[in-house]
Amino acid sequence: MESYSAATRYRVNVPDRVPANAVIELDYHTFGGDADPDFQGDHQLAWKALQDDGGPDLRFTPLNGGHWIVMRADLIGQVLDQPELFSSRILALPKEVGEVYRFIPLSLDPPEHGRYRSLVVPLFTAKMVHEKEADIRALSNTLIDAVIERGHCDYVAEFANILPISIFHQLVAFPEEERERLRRMAYAANAVSAQSAAGMLKAIGDFIAPLIAARRKDPGPDVISALLQGQPGGRPITDEEALHMCQQLFIGGFHTTAGTLGFLTLHLAKNPDSQKELREAPDRIKGRVNELMRRFSLVGIPRTATRPCTLGGQQIREGEAVYLPLVLYNFDEAIFERPLDVDFSRKAIPHATFGRGIHKCPGQALGMTEIAIALEAWLTRIPEFRLEDNARIRIKGGSVGGVENLPLTWR
Repeated sequence: MESYSAATRYRVNVPDRVPANAVIELDYHTFGGDADPDFQGDHQLAWKALQDDGGPDLRFTPLNGGHWIVMRADLIGQVLDQPELFSSRILALPKEVGEVYRFIPLSLDPPEHGRYRSLVVPLFTAKMVHEKEADIRALSNTLIDAVIERGHCDYVAEFANILPISIFHQLVAFPEEERERLRRMAYAANAVSAQSAAGMLKAIGDFIAPLIAARRKDPGPDVISALLQGQPGGRPITDEEALHMCQQLFIGGFHTTAGTLGFLTLHLAKNPDSQKELREAPDRIKGRVNELMRRFSLVGIPRTATRPCTLGGQQIREGEAVYLPLVLYNFDEAIFERPLDVDFSRKAIPHATFGRGIHKCPGQALGMTEIAIALEAWLTRIPEFRLEDNARIRIKGGSVGGVENLPLTWR
């Protein structure tokens, strides 16, 4: 990941109307990562501590171009439920970086958004997800085969980062030997400057564009071929539109799944009782994944005000950005009692890990299935595991938090 200091780049003056107690020096690119030693790299706990520090429900940081940060579930819900008031056109902060991203349909607002989302949703039907279960299980076991006799591994490098890339390969029907190239590009998606973001997107575009051309001539039973049959607004989809849609599927599908697998397995490595509870009822793992994903949410998303408005008692000006750490929705006691506890008996209440409203992740079912099958395979075949002695776990912040290494042992 490139070097980045929001303290010296894209800093703005705090508007006079912002109360002093609402101002915070927070760089979301690093918050909740190794830069926060008070929380020992606990990404979610760092956000929870901020939520509970007694400050107002809406904060303002002068970093990353200046933006608001929402602390509570009701306000996060208000923003996500009003796409006409809070646009998703800017997908990253500062805006100079976010303007580079043109993912479809994620960066579109109604009515354009609906025309393209209607092309994506049919790609992730219950039937398709069910048909992928055998492939996900086979890939999980192949990765376990490579490490089980050794008695230790770096779970992130040797499992979590490989599984979602392999599934994406299958979805786009790309040669297996190109998996490493794709993995390197996925890591480059941590770009935090306009120049690096543009370079990352060009690399992914150079990868995908030949596939689009090939599937135009010779379509098959793959995601790209299916997208090319789409007709947004009643006319054929263009190659450029298909490219922006594939870029979204690629980046969204890799980081969230890999990051979630890392956080969940880190939790299990630290909590043998949770391991035992899941091992004793493998047939219930899929249902319990929902609670784990609530607790270890890792995505934050910006929205931009389309007109002046009031949110949480603060005056928001047109064009101002509002950042939504979705984990804070899941950690709000107004909705979830004892939110930091992993409680598999918890009543199922909708959480925000996959978003909410018109932009809720269309690949939610596939992602949860990948994670559930991966956990089931790991817990079925790997004996009780723990962190390697003196292991230093690297955690990253950013719009998608993650675990960068996870040395485990079961010797």
